[in-house]
Amino acid sequence: MRRTPAAFIALTLTATLIALCGYFAWQHFHGASGRTSVLERYADQAIATCKGSAYPPGCYDKEIPKFLDSGVSMQEAFEITRIVQSRTKGYFFCHNLGHEIAAKEVAKDPANWVQVLARCPMDMCANGCLHGAIQSRFNADSLTDAERKDLIPTLGKLCEPGGAFTFTALTQRQCYHALGHVTVYATSGKATDAIAMCDAIAASAKAQGAVDVPGARPFDRASICYTGVFMLFFQQLEPEDFAAVAGTAPTTTEAAVSFCSALPERVRATCHRESWTLYGSQLTTADGIERFCSAATNPTDLWYCYQNTLFGLAAKLQLDESAIAPLCESFPKGVMGQCFGASASRLLETDVTLAPRAAALCKTADEHGVGEYCYGEYLFDSTSYFGTSSPSFPAVCGALPAPWNAKCLAGDGLTVPVAVP
Repeated sequence: MRRTPAAFIALTLTATLIALCGYFAWQHFHGASGRTSVLERYADQAIATCKGSAYPPGCYDKEIPKFLDSGVSMQEAFEITRIVQSRTKGYFFCHNLGHEIAAKEVAKDPANWVQVLARCPMDMCANGCLHGAIQSRFNADSLTDAERKDLIPTLGKLCEPGGAFTFTALTQRQCYHALGHVTVYATSGKATDAIAMCDAIAASAKAQGAVDVPGARPFDRASICYTGVFMLFFQQLEPEDFAAVAGTAPTTTEAAVSFCSALPERVRATCHRESWTLYGSQLTTADGIERFCSAATNPTDLWYCYQNTLFGLAAKLQLDESAIAPLCESFPKGVMGQCFGASASRLLETDVTLAPRAAALCKTADEHGVGEYCYGEYLFDSTSYFGTSSPSFPAVCGALPAPWNAKCLAGDGLTVPVAVP
């Protein structure tokens, strides 16, 4: 008898704690073994293979996941990634790699996709693993109306605290964002149906007692889900992504404007700001970004447009402070601080080891009189991205100069005022 998706997922949720126990046991064994030298050889192999590549990071994205076919575990694949990062330059934005590793892991046993989700590292590769684990379970499934309705209660509690997962404020939002991708798959790429599914997931979460992770900025679950919907229409990563939105995804800026304008008013601003990837070189200058965001009709949407565009542009600029700083400096002071803050935030979200470089951006911002905004964003991220009990937290705070490092260690990030207008 065919199980419904909701029943299928409910069964796998109960196995997660077992998976976590196994993970911690693996960590203990790994630390006591000589496996590290083996992983270093795999890392050196990937570096050698990609040495002549025109774009080594893209090569690593393809080569490292192959090691899972040779008996390497998911955790070990991420350790290999860490080694490659330490021995090369510029390979920190490994979001696509996280997707692929999680996808290969889920493919071993699709029934255990929730266990894969629980084992994803939360301090590297910009949470690509989290996205990949969720998406891989659904990216081949177009569900009937009845199946979607049956699935909603399970998805409505998947991203909430109190279950098998320990969320930070960031990863809770990332989880809802990933559910937005899921809705596109589940609705065969029908944007209005995907939006309605986001609304249903958010309503179900509320009905089941949704709780924000401590330190989180207030956020609307449906709105975060919408970002995942529209990201899939404008930024396809996998063949399944292209297939899901074939014939409906806009490919020009004119088509994007038409596409977004035809949607319900409550999602138009989100749709527009996610379309930034189609604007290319137009969004590499302050004037171009200001023109793009001028479509916002209120201060809140304007702030989010700048935040989203600048956050994405930092990655497009290869997280290179020497390229990011001049861009930020070209904005008027009202936006300059947000530019530095969003860019520093992108570095922190991408990889915890980039904390010193994020702090350096805030130092540059300080030299231009907008350091308080940037450091405030950094403090907020220190708790929302990692949490005060995270092993990474002391190093994140330690990258800051006085007095900000003391404020960070004191947990002041939990009380930073919300910057959104």
